[in-house]
Amino acid sequence: MGIDCTECPDGTFKIDNYSGIVDGKSYSLSDLGIDENKLMENISVILCGMDLSGSMLTSAVKLRKVGKRIYFSDSKISDLRNLEILNGNDVFWDK
Repeated sequence: MGIDCTECPDGTFKIDNYSGIVDGKSYSLSDLGIDENKLMENISVILCGMDLSGSMLTSAVKLRKVGKRIYFSDSKISDLRNLEILNGNDVFWDK
């Protein structure tokens, strides 16, 4: 899938993108045998975009920053509670 990964000073990781698109075809990462919730347990930064189309990911609680857009089409995500920055803009949550 060609996803670059770098460790952050706090022990979490940043990746360049999150997508189930492989060779121009869209897959759920779960279709490829990847537990998406386990994969995202320790990811805090996604430098580019996040494509959740058809994703089985339900929670990304350590995710703080996404550099570009998030696509939610047919996704299961319900918990992005710590997302602070999206596409260079602050994210404000009702408390």
